[in-house]
Amino acid sequence: MAYSDFSLAKVKNDFSLTLDESHNLFADTKPVLPSATLKTLLSDYIPLATSIFYRKS
Repeated sequence: MAYSDFSLAKVKNDFSLTLDESHNLFADTKPVLPSATLKTLLSDYIPLATSIFYRKS
């Protein structure tokens, strides 16, 4: 089955799952500043990724 055929509703139904959204798992997580390497990678690759995405749409 293709990834695009999956949905949260389908998975919940197929596996009889329930969601517990009453807890914020990241409430105690402190923000972290991005490294220079991450900033460089994002600035280099985001334009490529978005151009590939928009061409296929």
